[in-house]
Amino acid sequence: YLSRKKEPLGTSMVRGHQLPSVVEDASFAFGKPGVKSEDAKEVLYPIEDPAEIDPSVHDQYVRTHGHFSPGEQRKRNYDWQSTNVVDPNEHRFGAVEKNIVRDGVKLSLKSTDATAPAVVVTKKQADAARTRDELGKPRNLGFGDRNVDPSHVFGAPSCKGKEWGAAECLRGNHEAEFAREDEGLGKSVRPGYRNIAPDERVFGVPTVRTDIPAPRNRSVADTKNYGSDPNARG
Repeated sequence: YLSRKKEPLGTSMVRGHQLPSVVEDASFAFGKPGVKSEDAKEVLYPIEDPAEIDPSVHDQYVRTHGHFSPGEQRKRNYDWQSTNVVDPNEHRFGAVEKNIVRDGVKLSLKSTDATAPAVVVTKKQADAARTRDELGKPRNLGFGDRNVDPSHVFGAPSCKGKEWGAAECLRGNHEAEFAREDEGLGKSVRPGYRNIAPDERVFGVPTVRTDIPAPRNRSVADTKNYGSDPNARG
């Protein structure tokens, strides 16, 4: 078979190529040897900062990203030669106080005079002392003295005049004329609705309707018991 000639079992396909003798060497490999590249770690996290090696790289970062080194003075490329500033690194702007007082904080806390130093209290502490709660007195909200009587009550009254409360609603406050018993209390006074009947009279309808004849053809919607319904025993 043609496949047996081109693809013999256990060996590679014979294509009929005439290869040079160097290929027959066991250590031979196709291609060119590659050059060892940098590690991915050093590419992502370089050990040396290019800006520290080349000043021009640092200037580019300052101009594009405003990336100044720690403690580096910001330079705006001013023309200092046209000013009275000789060295901008040593020059200090502003006016100089004529009578300089040294140790000002120390002197404010510990006076050198014989008199006792004045106690400095912040406004926050003073406001807290004035607006704190006092027993038996309303809280001072810092509005000042209103010159009102101590018994004065602010606000509008909840009701005008005498109104009923919970006690009046429970006990009532009616006159004696309205406190008399109703004439029809406990009995019927409406004509036609008075229960005037002998004592043996029984009102209502019996459960078993033996007082009326049972129909010949009883409807399924008829729920009356005519005495023919089964009892509890069946």
